[in-house]
Parts: sequence; C-alpha cells; structure tokens
Amino acid sequence: MRLRKHKKKLTDSTNKTNKSDKDNLTPLRLLQESSDRSNQHLFKVLELENTGFWAKFPDSNMIWFSDIAAQITGIKDVSVKLSADDFLNNIYQEDRNRMAQYLEELPHKREIAEYRFRMIKFNSDARETIYISTSITSIKDQTAKKEFIIGTLCDITKQEKYKREITRLKEKAEESNMQKSLFLANVSHEIRTPLNSIIGFSELLNIGNLDAKTRAEYFQIIINQGQQLQKLVDDISELAKYEAGDLTINKSPCNFNLLLNELLIRVNQQKKQLNKENVEIKINIPANEEIIGYTDSGRITQILSNLINTSLYFTDRGYIEIGYYKNDELTLEFYVKDTGAGFTREEQKYMFDRLLQAQDTIIRKFEGLGLNLTISRGLVKLLNGKIWVESEPGSGSTFFFQIPFEELPHLDSLEESEELSTISQYNWKDKLILVVEDDEVNYKFLEAVLHNTDAQVIRADKGNQAIELCKSINKIDLILMDLKLPDISGFEATKQIRKFNGTIPIIAQTALVLASEREKCLKAGCNEQITKPIDIEKLLKTVNKYLSE
Repeated sequence: MRLRKHKKKLTDSTNKTNKSDKDNLTPLRLLQESSDRSNQHLFKVLELENTGFWAKFPDSNMIWFSDIAAQITGIKDVSVKLSADDFLNNIYQEDRNRMAQYLEELPHKREIAEYRFRMIKFNSDARETIYISTSITSIKDQTAKKEFIIGTLCDITKQEKYKREITRLKEKAEESNMQKSLFLANVSHEIRTPLNSIIGFSELLNIGNLDAKTRAEYFQIIINQGQQLQKLVDDISELAKYEAGDLTINKSPCNFNLLLNELLIRVNQQKKQLNKENVEIKINIPANEEIIGYTDSGRITQILSNLINTSLYFTDRGYIEIGYYKNDELTLEFYVKDTGAGFTREEQKYMFDRLLQAQDTIIRKFEGLGLNLTISRGLVKLLNGKIWVESEPGSGSTFFFQIPFEELPHLDSLEESEELSTISQYNWKDKLILVVEDDEVNYKFLEAVLHNTDAQVIRADKGNQAIELCKSINKIDLILMDLKLPDISGFEATKQIRKFNGTIPIIAQTALVLASEREKCLKAGCNEQITKPIDIEKLLKTVNKYLSE
C-alpha cells in the first residue's frame, strides 16, 4: 500500500516536470513532439517536401522558423527569436496588412488561408526581393493544451519571375499584333490614295475626246502618283529591313559641305516638280571651312532628304533652310527649318512613329508622307544619334538630328572613299573650265566640286554670254553647258559655238533623261550629256576624259 502510494507520487512528480518542460518548448518542438499523430505526420511531410514552416503562439509576439524557412527568408541564426513586427516590416507595404490580419484573426477561426506575398530577404545587402507562398491555419496541440498559428513557407520567386516574363511577352506580342494591324490599316489607306488616282485617270484617258493639254495633265498625274506609290513601297521595304536588323552603316570619309550642296540641287529641282515655287531653299554651311568626317554619307543624305520632304509637304510659302554646324569636337548637328504649318505636341509624337494609335484627323494630316520620319528615326539611331522636332502650330518647324563626329582614320589603315579619292587624284592646274549655269546654287555646287582639282573656273549665266566668252578667250579647255538658260537654250548656244570652234569639249548637264534628248544634245554639238542630279564621280571622270586627251 505504502509502495503503491510512493509510485503514484513519483509518477505525479515526473508528469509535472514533463509538463513544465513542455511549457518551455518552442512551438516547433511542440509540434514535433506532439501526441497528435496528425501533427507529427504534417511535420514530416513538410520536411520531406523541402518546405519551410513557421509558428506563432496567440499569446506571444514571437515567431519561430524551421531551418528551411530560415534559409528561404535569410535568417542566419534560427535560435534567435524574431518578433512578428520584424517579420511584417520586411513584407511589402501592399501585402503587409493582409498578413497582419491573418495573424490576428486565424486563432479564432477554423480555416486555412492561402496567401502570396513579397518581402525583402533578411540580411541581404542588395535588398533582394523574394516571393513567398504560404498556407496558414490554427492548430491546437493536445499535449500542451495550446492553440497556435502555423504556416508553410515556399520560395516561389523563380515561378513568379517566369510568370511575369510570360505575361510581359504576351502583352508585347499583343501590342505587336495591334501595331501591325494599325500599320497595315494606315499603309493600306496610303496605298489606296495614289492607286485610286492612277486607276481613275487611266480610265479617263480611255474616254477619248480629250485635248492634248488635258491628256498631258492626266499623264503627269498618273506619273506623279505612281512615283508616290513607288516611294511608299520602298519605305515599307526599308522599314522591314530596319525591324529585322538588316540595315547597315557603311562609313567612309564625307565632305559635309559638298553633301549639302549636292542635296540643295536636288531640292530645287524637287520643289519645281511639286509646284512649290513660292518656297525659297536656303543653305547654311560653315563659312570658309570644309568639315570632313568619317560617317555614312548615304544615310545622312537619306535622313536630310526625308526631313526636307516633310518640310516641303507642309510649306507653301516662305523658306526652307538646310544647315549643319559642329557643336563641339564630338558632335555634328544638322537641321531643316521651315515656315510651314507647324505641329501640335500630339502630332509630333505620331510623326516619328507611324505605328502609334492616333486620331483620324492626325492620320489624315500625314497622308502622302509615307514612312519618311519613322525611317529617319531608325537611321539616326543606327548612327548613334538622336532626332527631334521643335514646332508650334502656325509657326513653322525645325527638325534636328545629332550624330557623333568621327575624325578620319589614318590613311594607311583606311580604304579612302571613292568620292574623296576621286577628287584628289585629278590635277587640272593649267586648265580653264567655263561653267554655263544660270542657277546660283547649281553653280556653287559645280565650283565646289572643281575646287579641289585646282582648275580655273569662270561662269556664264546666259547662253549669249557663253558665246561671247568663247570668242574672246582662246584658252577655254572645256565647257559645262546647262540646257535651260534665260535667254537662249543650251542647245542653241552650243550650235553657235560650234560655228567658230569645233574642237572644244562641251558637256551638257540636264535633268532630262530621255534617249531623244541625248540625241538632241549630240546633234547640237555636245560631246557628252550628264544627267541631274549630278553624280560627282561620273562628272569628274567625264571631264577628265576630255582634259587628258
């Protein structure tokens, strides 16, 4: 009897000691050593699945993490207790309130909450963001008679990044499809406009009973609209190459003064074709200085031509000024300034990117321009430059683009461009060339081309003056003859010169390209014909052919 009582006291004492030890254990240890087999099974499954978990007593502000949970969140010492406030402070502000709500309410509810949140990883110098998925519930331990919150903890950062990347790619694909649809709609409209004119006026030509003037007018409309359609097709091809990364930059020495002078001749001819006679074309280049750099002269010409076309399109009177200057040793800045209609800020945004959605009024305003400015923006980007416009409605516009200025590489490591090497290889120091040209700009261009050959150049701006100079000066070695002159034509001037001088070489320069015109030149007494816009290399080779004989 006494022995039985002693054993009972010993058992009660042991139970009290165990109970006291259990009260001092962490929630994780309680879960591990719980008499509730389902809790023990849950712990083992979580560990096997490499899933961390955490736990918190409702009457404590401390949170305990498993080894895996500590590793995921960046907690270095798992034995260090972390307060719920510290844990919540590392969670993103947008996600923090929901987690705090779960910690407060779940002990009073019998449910499982699924939640995803972002947090800053502990002990991360770069403040690394991680994405966490957690399942939270309230568990009552039968041994300790305590109810605490337990939550799983999985790192889903990689999955979230993949998901966001897929979403981004999907949105990009949808945007691309939308832009393609918009582009096709705009291009389709621009194609139909000249096509409608071509088909319509072709049908009118078949009606008959048209006088010669009307028929010629219809033919000219068809030609002009056909050229516009061809330009649009070329633009689409160029844009496709840019989008595919097939456009290339071919650098070579470039004389920027010569480039702008040659471009000016083309613009003066172009404005006549567009009936823009009230628009003056100006040029502004550095005075008494030839700037030669290393770039793609063809692309520079293409960009400037596109900007000039835009200015011509919107300018009916006033002027268009083309120029450039050297900002510093590293930058060249080109500009095209006009006195045209000007543009709103919304129009300026659309004009450089025809793939953007725009109002119908804006789309209609740029009809007929093709993809000039969109292509120019891409070309400037290829040249490592930038392009922009400054404009106000009714106050004209100035288009700018900047490109890096590169000095010429050493000649021993450079294959010189055909343009510069061709000019420098001719030496006509003792030769006298008569340039018959009434247009001041065209004459300046020819004078600039011939300048580096050391030839002596004199000018006649009328046909009769050219005849008198040939009579009074015996040592003229060659004549460059414009065919459209203000008094008599170049054809007639050539015929008159041939009456007293049958040997002097006469090279006609004309914008006419028909074979019949060439025959007319030869019949008048010209030796050769060069077509405008003049190709510098071809001009020099042709002149040299006669001066070297």
